[in-house]
Amino acid sequence: MDIARTALEGAKVIITYCLGVEKEEKSLIVYDEPNQEKARIIKKAFELLGYPSPTLSPYNRLQTIEHDVVIFCVSERLTLALGHSDLKHEVCSRGGRVGFVTQPLENTPSVQEIERIAKRTKFLAEKLEKAEGLTISTRGHSLRLYTKGRKPIAITSLIRNAGEWGALPDYAEVAIAPVEHESFGEFYVDCLIVGLGKPENGLLITFENGRVASLKNGEIGRALKRLISSDDDAHELAEVGFGTNHLRRTPKGEFDDKKILGSVHIALGDNHTIGGILRSKVHVDCLSINSEVWVSGKRVFF
Repeated sequence: MDIARTALEGAKVIITYCLGVEKEEKSLIVYDEPNQEKARIIKKAFELLGYPSPTLSPYNRLQTIEHDVVIFCVSERLTLALGHSDLKHEVCSRGGRVGFVTQPLENTPSVQEIERIAKRTKFLAEKLEKAEGLTISTRGHSLRLYTKGRKPIAITSLIRNAGEWGALPDYAEVAIAPVEHESFGEFYVDCLIVGLGKPENGLLITFENGRVASLKNGEIGRALKRLISSDDDAHELAEVGFGTNHLRRTPKGEFDDKKILGSVHIALGDNHTIGGILRSKVHVDCLSINSEVWVSGKRVFF
């Protein structure tokens, strides 16, 4: 297989189908050093498709963006930070569209599969919009969250309308910022803490009034405790998310594990760009792939 050609074809799908770029739009590709080649392939795809050549820019935390379409090819750590940043929020608020490329371009599925994934994601978001609260159960541990008034967000790879954002090429989750200070119980992490790794023997996080009350698991628990000690709001339960990609069944220890169909993750820290009120330097996702979701005594399947 010619990987370069496959990556180029994947980039074309992202530009024309996922982002729906118009010929008159101004596009920007932001990259960090490890992802420079990916950025160059996307730029080449723009040119081969007859679009104006996009601006290619190394990431700069002080940069301002005035483009219609912004594609980030950056590390997992930067993706997490920028995904919940004022920079992304500002671009979307003025009608721009933002896509984070989180997988190799050659992994881009067919447009039919991308559409199917997005449809499933939007269906779940609509189903959860009516819920006043959720219960997440994992291996005998339960976490209760109050979500009334908080709109579920379908995060997909279809980023065609003004103000939309997502991840490429086949990302899929429904994210909700639960009402702050209203979550109680325990969440058992059996798969991954994004950026820290897999807790080999699981990690139990206990919440009281929406804040972390205790973390139980050796070294990775201590690492998470150090991370959230950086500011007060980092101790807050900021998000609950649900993976909806039927093409991803097996965890790989990376950011995109959050899209595994049926997975549940919670996040600590910032949520001000997804409908919450918390502002933090931290947004850390903690993932379980063996959870059940309950609403009003009924299990939710997705």
